Amino acid sequence: MINEFNTTLKNLRKNKGVTQEQLAEAVGVSPQAVSKWEMNSYPDASLLPAIAEYLEVSIDELFGNQKENVEMEKRIVDYVRETPEKEKYKKIMNMGRAIICGMMDMNDFYALDGWGDEDDIPFNKSYSPAYSQFEDDNGYIQIRWGKKLNYLYVTPEFEGGFDDLLRYDKRYLRLYRFLSIPNALRAMYFLTGRKRNAYFTVESVMTALKIDKKNAEEIVGEMKELSFVDEATLDTGKGDELIFHFKAGINFISFITFSYNLLNMPQSFNFQSNRRNNDNPYFEHNTYDLSDK
Repeated sequence: MINEFNTTLKNLRKNKGVTQEQLAEAVGVSPQAVSKWEMNSYPDASLLPAIAEYLEVSIDELFGNQKENVEMEKRIVDYVRETPEKEKYKKIMNMGRAIICGMMDMNDFYALDGWGDEDDIPFNKSYSPAYSQFEDDNGYIQIRWGKKLNYLYVTPEFEGGFDDLLRYDKRYLRLYRFLSIPNALRAMYFLTGRKRNAYFTVESVMTALKIDKKNAEEIVGEMKELSFVDEATLDTGKGDELIFHFKAGINFISFITFSYNLLNMPQSFNFQSNRRNNDNPYFEHNTYDLSDK
């Protein structure tokens, strides 16, 4: 007679994409034993922890106690919290892969196990790492899965559309003009590479980049205007000195990541689906029209 444990074990094993032989090898039994467990018998109680660990579930869940009253979000919180620190980001990226599978109506997560086997080769237009993209009228998802640069980007389309918040804005021109100042981009890299709590001076930038004071003052002044840095006054005992704290580090990493992505748009995809209505562009055509402003 088939019971809850038998059917649950079989489903968990299949959902993980492993064979009876693989499960048997992982817990030290024969494939025939696993086959019997999935039909009408139980494993020895001492094997339950190993089975649960291999299938990445609790022992309760092996017996069908799925905590139906617990919201999925809460289970994810528990799952991530209980994952060892060194494995957290890998697990989160795996969730991203699972999300892409679900959005594309796929049912075989482990078909993606080949993702990320290639080495990333910067600025090689003939090379594309593991990359997937999904678009529809509700937003879009991008995931890049390689040995080096990995990211998961999920953007629901907010009320009012992308034009509402991301419409053409002259402030962006100021940002791009700042980056066009000689050595400004180098300064952003330099400051992002320093200890986060360390303050710096104009002279710090001059020395590190081997530039003149006028250039360094222009760069730091624009950073202040763009709110990339906070300014403070240090009493040196011989007079006051302006010092600065750089606060754009993590945002600069994101900016460079997607600048890299724009310059290295994938030539191929592991999976791609564009279900967005052709009559629904990301930006309305009048967002850049300054004639009535």
